[in-house]
Amino acid sequence: MAKVEENYKALADGLHLKLGVYDKRYVLYGRREEYEVLLYVTSSSYPYQFSIAVTARPTGDPVSQSDMKEFKKKYLSVLAFNQDGNRFVLDVKATGNQRKLLENVEECLTVLIDFLGENGYEPCCQFCGQHVETAGYMIGSGFLQACPECMEKMLRDRTASEVQKQGRKENLLAGLVGAFFGSLLGVACILIFSQLGRVAAISGVVMACCTLKGYEMLAGKLTKKGILASILLILFMVYIGDRLDWTIFIVREVGSDWGIGFVDAFRYVPEFLADGVIESGSYWGNLVLLYLFTLGGAIPMIVSMVKENKTGNRVLRIGSGTESGSDLSGGVY
Repeated sequence: MAKVEENYKALADGLHLKLGVYDKRYVLYGRREEYEVLLYVTSSSYPYQFSIAVTARPTGDPVSQSDMKEFKKKYLSVLAFNQDGNRFVLDVKATGNQRKLLENVEECLTVLIDFLGENGYEPCCQFCGQHVETAGYMIGSGFLQACPECMEKMLRDRTASEVQKQGRKENLLAGLVGAFFGSLLGVACILIFSQLGRVAAISGVVMACCTLKGYEMLAGKLTKKGILASILLILFMVYIGDRLDWTIFIVREVGSDWGIGFVDAFRYVPEFLADGVIESGSYWGNLVLLYLFTLGGAIPMIVSMVKENKTGNRVLRIGSGTESGSDLSGGVY
């Protein structure tokens, strides 16, 4: 990590930008010509995958999608180029070579600013679109650029929403119902991949995300109690998914010969296992592998959702003069 930090500092110096750390994420920020720019690492798993964000509005006709596609094709250092309202985000191709990384980022930054200037775009607030002074902010894990008035309104709205959310009572029973229906999507994912002859960690991601979201939607909030209940349900539903998979196998292979339907096949799985009809090595090996892949996908998702619940409303101002930024969220989490 020390080497990565040195590379970030060298990159900031080379680009004549400032470097800050916000919620343990490095951000380069400053002004290029008349535009305020933010450079941030897209994911901590890829420390040299940068996104460049600039907010600007057209003073004439907006750029067409075809022009933006042509722009992306023109430069090898550009990985992606997208527009969302007044916000332009350019993703830089990653490389571990410090010199090449600096060249890539410098080229992307230069051509992006030139592109906006040549097409008649002026700096603005991301929300109101006014040509006024803006600042960069980090909200949860995302970044935006806004004027003080829009940011103040957003903070008021988010604070009121969070206070209302915290005031809700957790309905455990309704949450479990929501978690159950969410987990069914995870079971479906397990069965689909199994029928394709694969065991995939994406099943765990789907299972965790849908189960937790299902709980939160009907319970009104997601607490440690809800997370624990959802984890226990995930473990149980993985077993159910595996048993359904073996049920499908039995019906397909011997169902017509033995006169066994789906319900009977599901009920007889333990007996078939005890009698050796189902090979125990294959059964337990598949179940263990399924749990490993499911937990491998679910655990990072659960950790991410817990972190999002804790820091999702944290608002840090970029360039506030402190390493960690000014927390503007008023302590409401």
